[in-house]
Amino acid sequence: HREGIPNSREIFIPLAPCAQFEAPLPQIDKSKAEEEGMFISKWFGIIGFIELLKQSIDYLKKGDLFELCVVIYELLIEFGLANNDFGELSACFRNLKTICDILIQFSKTGPRKFSDYFLVTFEGSGWKNLVGKFIYKQSKGTSVNALKERLLSQFSITFGNDQVIAIEKPDQVVVNKNCFYVQPIKCFFREAELLKRSSEWQRTFILNNFIIYESELFNSWKTNCIVTLLNTSRAFPLTITRSKVGNIEKVELTLFERIFYYINNSIQTINETPI
Repeated sequence: HREGIPNSREIFIPLAPCAQFEAPLPQIDKSKAEEEGMFISKWFGIIGFIELLKQSIDYLKKGDLFELCVVIYELLIEFGLANNDFGELSACFRNLKTICDILIQFSKTGPRKFSDYFLVTFEGSGWKNLVGKFIYKQSKGTSVNALKERLLSQFSITFGNDQVIAIEKPDQVVVNKNCFYVQPIKCFFREAELLKRSSEWQRTFILNNFIIYESELFNSWKTNCIVTLLNTSRAFPLTITRSKVGNIEKVELTLFERIFYYINNSIQTINETPI
């Protein structure tokens, strides 16, 4: 054994019986193998990295995260320019135009909204036990449209495609139809609790109070800031994905609370803005 490295696969058979069926390495001189690049995986080179970026774009498209696709295409365009690969550049610009056209269509219905908690309001007698307001927990960066599409697909199987409607505003309820409305929301803590939960980590568990964040309210310091507080019957640890809203009330925020949520939201916006 040179340098403690096993020199045959038979040594591994007691530990991994299937090792004997693995394809052997080609019988070639080591120096020639290095010249041919046989022991250098393409995944650890520039070609593999570019391929990984392209695969990432495919996955991001499935999640409607088109803004991130634009950022990755910027990297691919840099590689294309550096290598004078005009065929690759042409494909990048063509795909980038398709994605930008999709974002333009989305922007016609309002700004794209992302969150990890959403208020879903179910309207219509056909929902039975689902009638009312529920808070859904999703993975970070989920868009309103992504959650709408998932709920439409889920409930259409039970109630029928023509019976379930996703509406944009609460006043768009259709008679004799199962309607639902999705809004992004934020976790909320009163001033006393904020002082106790001083770290970001402490503000990630036992979550049962939420508000519909409206930046205009927090930016206008001359007026009172009154928000709708949503309270759930069960707090959100990591295992709960949906909880019914038990209590709804209007509360006026203190100056400390307004400053905290204004700064916190500004930091989050900066962090999520591509450089």
